[in-house]
Amino acid sequence: MKILRVIESVDPATGGPAEGVRQITPYLTRAGCRTTVLCFDAPDAAFPLIGEETVRLGGGFRLGPFRPALARWLRSEIGRFDCVIVHGLWQSASTVAAAADRAGVPFFVFPHGMLDPWFRKAYPLKHWKKQLYWTAFEHRALLRARAVLFTAATELALARETFHPWDLQSRARIVPYGIRPPASAAAHTDIDTEADPEAGARRLAARFPELEGKALLLFLARLHRKKGWDLALSALERMIGEGMGDVGGRPIHLLLAGPDEGGERTRIAAHLADLPEAVRRRVTLSGPLYGAEKQGALALADAFFLPSHQENFGIAVVEALAAGVPALISNRVNIDREIVADHAGFAEPDTAKGAFRLLSRWRTAGGTDAAFRERARACFEARFNLERNAPLFLEALRRLGVGTVAEQ
Repeated sequence: MKILRVIESVDPATGGPAEGVRQITPYLTRAGCRTTVLCFDAPDAAFPLIGEETVRLGGGFRLGPFRPALARWLRSEIGRFDCVIVHGLWQSASTVAAAADRAGVPFFVFPHGMLDPWFRKAYPLKHWKKQLYWTAFEHRALLRARAVLFTAATELALARETFHPWDLQSRARIVPYGIRPPASAAAHTDIDTEADPEAGARRLAARFPELEGKALLLFLARLHRKKGWDLALSALERMIGEGMGDVGGRPIHLLLAGPDEGGERTRIAAHLADLPEAVRRRVTLSGPLYGAEKQGALALADAFFLPSHQENFGIAVVEALAAGVPALISNRVNIDREIVADHAGFAEPDTAKGAFRLLSRWRTAGGTDAAFRERARACFEARFNLERNAPLFLEALRRLGVGTVAEQ
């Protein structure tokens, strides 16, 4: 099977969709598929390549919903693929729909949370512009897709509330999604290639010695206001103020890790400066963590803390579960039901009170209890492990009519 994936960028800093493609592709290769990733990064961008072929078209210009450079490339190349998968909305779906119709190639769209009604509340002016665009272009493109693919039942349920008309139910499918299992220090394969988590933990501890001996809360996300970093700091401040700033005799410490977006790191630093010293010394603002250092952070963490206002699948949340780290998340993370059902963490509203309740419930539950960590790992294995889910994803494509044989 030859798959073309169209995505805006493969920059790791862009977050979930690019990482999801990066992680599943080696499994599809092992199953005999060939993946081409087409993105709009600059031709000389230094981002890691994905799949057997990565095409970088550059930004180019757009004519309404159409991208001429993409249309030209698809006109000559789309026929060599068994299907096209578009990642995200508002950019490429109309151009792909037109080319796929002409070539008779099935195409699919992952909205990746872009139909979440949170954006309507957070950005009302942008929402009305998108409603016009939805009515004129995007909705029509999705009606031509073989299927619109969702990663969780909650994502699909929320998508129905955002734009009108919504008549895509017959095309909506929930498909298996996930990440690879974490690497061990002893064995690395073509799929399991992350650096040794123990070595990463030592490197991270050398950079930030204040992490040693702490009950570590890991906030790992793009630094954006929707991720709820202010709620995380508020909850920590209240825990300390109410005499609950330790777990099992170890002081609670918050590691805020992630790439800056739109100057948010500066706003976080200014916010920290206004907090009491007793709180400031319990917070480390590390910047982005990749590879060994990210794995090391997960190895050191006692809990993953993300009181986000909106999160689709939450790759970082699942990475934490895979490392046996319980998840303390808001109920705006679309896999919260699965995590709560498996007793792999807690979910509360995306408010200051909700974030505080996450920490107080975690502390009351024992915080670093080994059984809690085992349930987190079991949740990952049962629901999100690509060893299991990648073959199921391929089977879903076949059930949707994608051919199983492609010319090599």
